[in-house]
Amino acid sequence: MAVDINLLNSITGNDPLIDVYRNQGLFDEGNILPYSADPKVATDPAWAKEMYNESIGYTRPYGSESSLYIRDIDKFGMQPTGPLYGAPIMDTDYLNREAFEGKAIGVDKFGNEITRPQTNEELMTFYLNAPQPWKRDFPHWMVEQNPTITERNKQIGETIGHEARHQLLGENPQFYEDIDDSLVSNIGATGEDKHEILNRMLDFQAYNDPDVYTAIYDQMHGDMPRHLYSPIADKFYNQATAFTNYMKPSRRVGPPMTTRPLSDQGLGDAGIAEKIAAQDRAKKNAAIQEAVNIQIGTSRGADPIVPQPKPKRPDTPSSTGIGGAQLSSGMSTGQHAAFRMAKGGYVDIPLPGRSRDI
Repeated sequence: MAVDINLLNSITGNDPLIDVYRNQGLFDEGNILPYSADPKVATDPAWAKEMYNESIGYTRPYGSESSLYIRDIDKFGMQPTGPLYGAPIMDTDYLNREAFEGKAIGVDKFGNEITRPQTNEELMTFYLNAPQPWKRDFPHWMVEQNPTITERNKQIGETIGHEARHQLLGENPQFYEDIDDSLVSNIGATGEDKHEILNRMLDFQAYNDPDVYTAIYDQMHGDMPRHLYSPIADKFYNQATAFTNYMKPSRRVGPPMTTRPLSDQGLGDAGIAEKIAAQDRAKKNAAIQEAVNIQIGTSRGADPIVPQPKPKRPDTPSSTGIGGAQLSSGMSTGQHAAFRMAKGGYVDIPLPGRSRDI
């Protein structure tokens, strides 16, 4: 599938790691795929349905696969025409997607309502035919939650960058593993893990997306005012900067030198390989430590001018529906999926009892 690489480069141009994505082939057309290209879609339909309804991108950063799966990649690069300029999207894919509210089909023996899944089109039709005028306005509210075509292009481009960064973090887990669990003891309130929150901090540094501060201040700190110091925000910001500084320098690629230095003479191939590996490990550890040390004294988490998050609409006018529910993957939907997942869907890697969120 052809991907508009020029548009992708334009959207992600401010990401300091864009050259790394390119050099590692993460932005190659053949590496950016629709959900339908994932073999797991055919073998696990229930999982595929959940991913399609609740995410806009995912990747598998802990194995040999580097593919970035993007739900709407076939729509990337579409341009609005005529009256569609500035209009929220309401296409066939959206209408056929599972709605956040189930359709009532009866009650059980205890009088509890029984529901079944329904599509957005079914839900909108139900409200459009409702006798109450205020209910007939609800479909308009549903559509207004959707991005415009231009906004969707930006969302897809930034999602590709977010998923590519997951691949880099998967190769360098020390940057989020170094964050002490005692510092983030309330991380469960976000429905995410250290890997994901660090990537969202990198979203902030790349795209000025402030959603990570919602997770830290509103959820982990329990609606703490943004002007107060947060050691959690401070640590994630420092680790994100250290990660970027570590990844940005030119890194040796290709086979090792063909001429053996005198110190290597007498060693077999295995011995030389082990020596090179030991040297690489020493250089890597030194670079990480240096990058972290550079950040000592930086207190972006305490910055009184932390950008505020964009206003969020609730999932529904009431507390009904999927808002805040836990999916079988372990992800907390929290808000309307198209907005919550503005930077990606999941990291598809099984953990005990759940899947790792993105």
